Amino acid sequence: MVWLGDGRGRRTFLNRRWLEFTGRAARDQAGRGWQKSVPPDDRRRYLRALRSAADAGTALQTSYRVKRADGQLCLVVEEARPRFDRGRRLAGFVGVCLEAERPDRTDAPEVDASQLRQLSQRIEAVREEERARVARALHDELGQLLTSTKLDLMWLCERLRHAEARPSLPLVNKLQSLAGLVEIAIATVQRITTDLKPPVLDHLGLEAALEWEATKFQARTGIRCRISSRLGSRELDAARATAVFRIAQESLTNVARHAHAGAVRLSLRHVKGNVVLEVQDNGRGITEAERNDRRSVGLLGMRERAHLLGGEVRITGVPGRGTRVFVSIPAQASDD
Repeated sequence: MVWLGDGRGRRTFLNRRWLEFTGRAARDQAGRGWQKSVPPDDRRRYLRALRSAADAGTALQTSYRVKRADGQLCLVVEEARPRFDRGRRLAGFVGVCLEAERPDRTDAPEVDASQLRQLSQRIEAVREEERARVARALHDELGQLLTSTKLDLMWLCERLRHAEARPSLPLVNKLQSLAGLVEIAIATVQRITTDLKPPVLDHLGLEAALEWEATKFQARTGIRCRISSRLGSRELDAARATAVFRIAQESLTNVARHAHAGAVRLSLRHVKGNVVLEVQDNGRGITEAERNDRRSVGLLGMRERAHLLGGEVRITGVPGRGTRVFVSIPAQASDD
């Protein structure tokens, strides 16, 4: 399920899958109407988190319950990414939601830990597949449509300039203004596409993707971000590279939102058959209560990503001296 909206809970677009999921018409869910499908407690918690992400200009990973078309309450997992205009001001968010489970079912069979782990692994895989699919659709369909529209507007402006009868100046200005708006829309689509599925990760590998993310993070937040890598020529498979990259993204998001830091350093290396990522900031330092908060979907997601691949995430903080995130994941899948 995909939506577009602002950082205060208003949504301007809900895709067909969302409408089918809730069984309500688009006109009834525009603006804040979609919130009627979310229980009050979940809604208040979600809106607080969304406003916090909007104030920081960072991504949001969370979960909340939504009433389905059949009346059942279902848990959805959501990732919302900020969109910025040409002046780097927050223009809104694009959100991708995935149905996780139906918490109100009483007839659900018991499952063991391995089944839950398999389900979690499948959810992560589906999320990455959906991100890639949405990114391709935005690039191939909407991006091409906007580019064609821009070319047509430029052609029309050029024809009007060379017309025998002098065209109305307001008309020419309006067409040029429309061409500028289309250019902004093209840039927005490119940013959203890149955020959903960075092509540099697939084409150039993990090291280049982390360098790109560090540069983007520093430009967006003003926090100095440095990266050192001694991974060498060792290649990681797509699942491991994606997991390390997403954990690094979430770590930087937490730095921007909570750390009050002036600098952050990322280190990537290979140690005894494991790929190790460290993210160290010089901020206020995470507290023990924050580190063990089970409601923190971001921290839980980081640990789960690593655990699914046989790795671990350790998070430590020293008051006034910053937070350190240590990630270790086997560089290769085990034989069993």
